[in-house]
Amino acid sequence: MAVSLVLTGCGSSSTSVSELFREYMESTDVEGDVFRGATSEDRLAQFAAEGPPSQVIAEMLAAYSCGDDLEEAKRSCELDGAVSKAVEDFAGPAAEVYERDILVKHGSGQLELMTLWVARKPDGASELVDSQGNRYSAGLDDFRQHNELLGADDQILAPSNITAVPGEGEIVAVSGHMTPRWVWIVGGIGIVVVVGGAAFLLLRLRRDRAFSRSLDD
Repeated sequence: MAVSLVLTGCGSSSTSVSELFREYMESTDVEGDVFRGATSEDRLAQFAAEGPPSQVIAEMLAAYSCGDDLEEAKRSCELDGAVSKAVEDFAGPAAEVYERDILVKHGSGQLELMTLWVARKPDGASELVDSQGNRYSAGLDDFRQHNELLGADDQILAPSNITAVPGEGEIVAVSGHMTPRWVWIVGGIGIVVVVGGAAFLLLRLRRDRAFSRSLDD
């Protein structure tokens, strides 16, 4: 499994990969984590025994197979109705399903291991599925633009190629939600129009005042 660590955050996140992972290792209250409740010292000792940080983070964020078809995945990974339907709608009963956790730091500071799923067709095409049964065909940025689970003040630690299985590429720290670029462009145009309109009205007002003064004279 080839995974490299990005040492600085990107997107609107201000926390780096190493900083966010350090918080995870030391926290005693990570939702969905098997070590929840353990002391920071015990957690650090456990992680140290599992290998270097790059290996631990790679294994934590890797995608793990739920089985060779949808029925097996339902049993082994206990998929609920919304997730199962999304997987079947995309890949049919022959779908391969993988379970993948991402690390989330909510705006409140609460840490969570959030489970997502990767659905694959027999030809290798894949999509990301969240717990609401929403599907994302264009990878991590697609998830960040359209998911209803996270906000812009949340941060996530995830593979940049989030639908790769078991996991290859960079691990990145990014915001949990971002505004599509076209919205910024449209918003920028709107601001230009508003500023331009205001300038036109101000100029017209000045001209009207000057014309009124000339009549008084």
